[in-house]
Amino acid sequence: MNYIVPEDSGVYWCSSREGAASSSIQLTVTGGSVILQSPVLPVMEGDNVTLSCLTKTTPSNLPAAFFRDDAFIGNEPSGRKTLRHVTSSDEGLYRCNIRGHGDSPSSWFYVQGFFNTDNKTTCHVKFSLHVN
Repeated sequence: MNYIVPEDSGVYWCSSREGAASSSIQLTVTGGSVILQSPVLPVMEGDNVTLSCLTKTTPSNLPAAFFRDDAFIGNEPSGRKTLRHVTSSDEGLYRCNIRGHGDSPSSWFYVQGFFNTDNKTTCHVKFSLHVN
């Protein structure tokens, strides 16, 4: 897609001729000039996760302020915020701000990790990105 508009928002997935389908993602297109980029693939508890605050214009690696649940969590001169060894306590609604460009839409970040029952380790992972 070379040019997208808010009407392109929706659920997207890929499918093969044989009928196999990929996981689906919710894509929301907004008219703002700042986006918060985060991983689409599942995130394991304990992993490091990098969030990037980008503008549609160059340069896109401008200093950015990051927020979780509307609480300030830090300024990053590169526009990248790394969450180290993520746990469920990192869950929340994230957004970023680039001075002179504005705020990104908020994105929900959810992590489920490992648990152990009956001496068997089972891994349950869920990552969702919800853009308002």
